[in-house]
Amino acid sequence: MNGLALRKHTGAIHIKAPLTMLQRKIANVLLLNAYDELPDPAVSEHQISIGQLASVAGFDSNDYAYLRDALTSLVDHKIEWNILNDGKAEWGIMAFLSQASIRDAVCTYAYPPVLRRELHHPRVFAVINLKIQARLRSSYALALYENCVRYRRVQSTGFRTVELWRDLLGVDEGEYPEYKYLNRSVLKPAVREVNKNTDIRVQMHTLKTKGRITHLRFSVHDNEAAQGALDEPGDDVLNGKRLPDPRTLAPSVDDLLNDQQMELLSYGLTPAQVIDLGTEYNADRIKRNLAYVEREIGLGRIRRVPAFVIAAVRDDYAAADASDARRQPVAAATDRRRVQRQAEADAAQERAERLEAAWSRLSPAERARIDDAALDRLRRETPFVFRKYEAESRDGSLGPGTQATLRALRYEEIERAETQQT
Repeated sequence: MNGLALRKHTGAIHIKAPLTMLQRKIANVLLLNAYDELPDPAVSEHQISIGQLASVAGFDSNDYAYLRDALTSLVDHKIEWNILNDGKAEWGIMAFLSQASIRDAVCTYAYPPVLRRELHHPRVFAVINLKIQARLRSSYALALYENCVRYRRVQSTGFRTVELWRDLLGVDEGEYPEYKYLNRSVLKPAVREVNKNTDIRVQMHTLKTKGRITHLRFSVHDNEAAQGALDEPGDDVLNGKRLPDPRTLAPSVDDLLNDQQMELLSYGLTPAQVIDLGTEYNADRIKRNLAYVEREIGLGRIRRVPAFVIAAVRDDYAAADASDARRQPVAAATDRRRVQRQAEADAAQERAERLEAAWSRLSPAERARIDDAALDRLRRETPFVFRKYEAESRDGSLGPGTQATLRALRYEEIERAETQQT
């Protein structure tokens, strides 16, 4: 085994199976032990000593019958998996292990062929730190950690239905059927344990539909307070190797976002904002509102592109902006909002034309000073967009979101200069 950090296929994490804490831990240790051998067709079985399996899984009892029972369950369990990737769902059902046996204190086991291929070629992976899993005592907490840690770079899991989170956390069907009991007995305790004992901190956010909580998401951040204890030596039990830093192994933004979500990034949204919008709203709604945003950018009406994109998608500006001839009659409140948006758009257009005229009258030195001030504010106020600006500048082409944000800052600097002169 090469250290204690496991790249685990999200299909093996996003599973619908009520696994116990010990079963989850053993499944992770077995996969880490076999990982390097999975692509070798000459190796169909894998081996690990019972002592090592128990030690790494954090099982401190000498009664190995519990380990045997856990192995039996992993063979018997039919795992229903759902790979959440690229906006598509791939469904499958199979046993996690096709066989397992113990002889002379050595466990021999094998994976089903299809699962074996998938496990070694994870299209989207998570890094499961076995040192961290040994600190957790609840199967719900371990499942929550597994399902959140892969999002540490985008800082949000996105919205998923309560029913899906029940499945992902391994809650038995029919158990805690009401949300208030699920929250009290599963969600809140799992969040507390993850925040206390792992290298990430999570916070739960809810989404209501018709007054009922239907979707959950978890924001995910590095837990610096716990990281020091996790970095301490003495717990590395496999081959004397130190753990790699899981923060450096987390999936990148490119690994986690689909094509449409990557397009949203070009408008200056943070990865967390992108994944939240991409899971809360369908692709068609996002597409038509990005087209609406592009039109508004072309007309110079937008001051802050990221905020406008979020508002456009959430309030469905594109649908509300459809012509009267094509729309069905709407409520008076909707008409008032449309009139208000039109007035705001007209004012923005008038402002943009005035400031573009003012810009054209400036000397090259004055333009350079204003552009420098705008870039400095971009760096200080929106560092994520500034990093995009640097990358796009190297490529020789600024994205629409970057251009519009710089233009908005330029306008504000011109207005500031005009105010100082008066």
